[in-house]
Amino acid sequence: MSKRKERRAAREQREQARLELLALQDDLRSAYAAFQHTADPALTEAAILEIGALQSRYGRSLQTLKALYG
Repeated sequence: MSKRKERRAAREQREQARLELLALQDDLRSAYAAFQHTADPALTEAAILEIGALQSRYGRSLQTLKALYG
């Protein structure tokens, strides 16, 4: 693979990781909003679990993005 193609592929990987991170930020905002605006204990628990899962995914996505730039 040529250097130009390698740089382009790396740039595309970083952009894809960045977009994934932004999408996860939006998902987290939505999950926090759902948590704050519900009174039903079952929905509150579901929101807490969703927030935890999204935080884990966000952390892993951030590590991936840092590795791509590092």
